[in-house]
Amino acid sequence: MLPLRNSLYFLLVPVLIAGVLSSCSEPMLYESHREILKGTWHSDEPVEFSWAVADTAPWYVMELVVAHDAEFPFQNQYVKAVTRFPDSSDREQVLSLELFDDAGRPFGECRGANCRVTLALQPRFKFPQPGEYRLNLNQNGRTASSEGIRRISLRIFPQRHKGTSKNPLLRQPTPTDSGTQ
Repeated sequence: MLPLRNSLYFLLVPVLIAGVLSSCSEPMLYESHREILKGTWHSDEPVEFSWAVADTAPWYVMELVVAHDAEFPFQNQYVKAVTRFPDSSDREQVLSLELFDDAGRPFGECRGANCRVTLALQPRFKFPQPGEYRLNLNQNGRTASSEGIRRISLRIFPQRHKGTSKNPLLRQPTPTDSGTQ
């Protein structure tokens, strides 16, 4: 039989480790993944996300995680993003999801033929009203379908630091853009 002191030690250490690990992770308001059927995203097949917001006081971060082929034929992927607010108003904008740099090197991480990049849709924002939100992403490239996009995930979580950041991997297209999808 072990002395009581050793028994408490063996019980206390796992509890402390679990507490430290759980305090390091960000609480997610929302996280969801959408698989793109056969890796071909058609313009008539929007990727849809919906979530509820109760607390509008905190600052949040909204990220897209795009899984794509390392041989994706374009530097970026244009999307039309439509956000539906709880009051039924919509906000629509066209975004360029930057997947590769000017030299053709992928942003994010690649393992073999599969790449994954995290893009900050909103690096620091507050929800203007409580209720149900919806985000629809439509493939908006030059062709009706885009081959090589495998999965799109949306993550929304409270911001830990008050500083703002700019994400060069996500931008609104300009009329001077050329050589991109």
